[in-house]
Amino acid sequence: MKDPQTRSLTTDDISRLLRVDRGSVARWADQGHLRSYRTPGGHRRILPDDLRDFVRRFRMPVHERLDGLAPSVLFVDDDARSKVLVQAFRRLVQKRARVRHVGSGVDALVEIGREVPDLVFLDILMPGIDGIEVCRRLAQNPITRSVRVVAMSGSDDPGLLRLVMDAGAETMLQKPVKARELVPLVTTRPGRGR
Repeated sequence: MKDPQTRSLTTDDISRLLRVDRGSVARWADQGHLRSYRTPGGHRRILPDDLRDFVRRFRMPVHERLDGLAPSVLFVDDDARSKVLVQAFRRLVQKRARVRHVGSGVDALVEIGREVPDLVFLDILMPGIDGIEVCRRLAQNPITRSVRVVAMSGSDDPGLLRLVMDAGAETMLQKPVKARELVPLVTTRPGRGR
């Protein structure tokens, strides 16, 4: 089995992680207990975050490898100061989240194509593909639709906030952002408007 941190999980992966029959995993999904989606080929996939929620909700004993399913966080910011923010944030969340950083909208889409994150902290005003367009593309793709997006901007323009929210972000933070402000967002899962 590939590392479950880096991709969506199959029913086989979950049956091995939880030491249960594959049919049980399929039934949990069919009954709505375990959230899943289908690939275009009809194969069932489960996101790591949905498996973590399921295990917590049903208080299931788990195989030790499941502990490695820490949420994945992607920072997208072209500002040179963002590296300092990302380093401080990494120290604060340590083993509670896996943190990656890219500096452009194009790099964000490439990185998300390699590994779908649970949460994206997304700078809005970037050259090339801006944060609003990245947010729209995530919202339009069934595989990335459930990715939480927290926008960040130095602008306090209410029109920009409206655009960001319409594109699918759950909120927008005013820059400069402090690392401590971001930590609670990793552990909470507010309702989404997508």
